[in-house]
Amino acid sequence: MKVKEELKEVINLMLKDGVKVYAHIWDYKKDNVITYVHFVEGNKIGYVQVEYYGGLKYSTVHKPSKDNGTGFGIDPLDMDSILNYSQAFYVPFWARRYSATPWDNWEDYVNHQHYKNFVEITEPLDKE
Repeated sequence: MKVKEELKEVINLMLKDGVKVYAHIWDYKKDNVITYVHFVEGNKIGYVQVEYYGGLKYSTVHKPSKDNGTGFGIDPLDMDSILNYSQAFYVPFWARRYSATPWDNWEDYVNHQHYKNFVEITEPLDKE
């Protein structure tokens, strides 16, 4: 599995902390480079991607609504550490006036997606 270098450190940290990490299976099967993953702890789901010009961008993931879409992007400047992925589990302070509804669990989220093909990353990734 090829994973963008920027993601490897945070994926390994998540796995060490017992957080589940998922990539889309089409990226995995075609041996494309994985540039984003979802991560899950209970009913809390987050998303992290490698930005076009480098660095990581986190987002919350919640049930879609007309008022607040499907998630809130988290500005890296609002994070105490770029490796503090758990901040993507919660609605950012500036968006607290919105009532984001979390998914019941990962399966609930997947069942509402057009592409349901995810693979769980269960082993730490080697750094190149």
